[in-house]
Amino acid sequence: KMRYTVRLAGRGSRAEIAIAYLGRGQDATEMDITILHEAPETYARVTAKAALFDDARFVFRGMLDIAPEAKGADSYLLAKGLMVSPRARAEIYPYLEIQTDEVKASHGSSVGRLDERQLFYLQSRGIAKTEAEAIILSAYFRDVAQEMPIEYKKKFFQQAGC
Repeated sequence: KMRYTVRLAGRGSRAEIAIAYLGRGQDATEMDITILHEAPETYARVTAKAALFDDARFVFRGMLDIAPEAKGADSYLLAKGLMVSPRARAEIYPYLEIQTDEVKASHGSSVGRLDERQLFYLQSRGIAKTEAEAIILSAYFRDVAQEMPIEYKKKFFQQAGC
């Protein structure tokens, strides 16, 4: 289990967090992230994406907590789980705790499977199923991968089969 807490305690503090996770085999991961806006005009963006193979499990909890003194805070959380295997499971729980007015705070989340129509389209153009899955995964992780150092990006996409 992984727990992360980010405190934005100074006026204008910023945090941008990008998470890419691959679960394989019997992997079971729980991740909790809390962003604490404790000062005015703070900014946070959290993007978490998981692709799950085999019997992998992923549970993500994300909390955006905006204190009474954090007027002008701007916070967004996006969490997605893509189940590549029919046995894989993902659970995503986004939370907002807003204790003041004059803030921007929202979240988005989704859990789903590979789109069979996308797979069919690529395969109907002569692309093998495993390569079609790799293309879809590469597109799925594109925005998170932009934040990775190049050496991690190469290793991550090799492990993902992209």
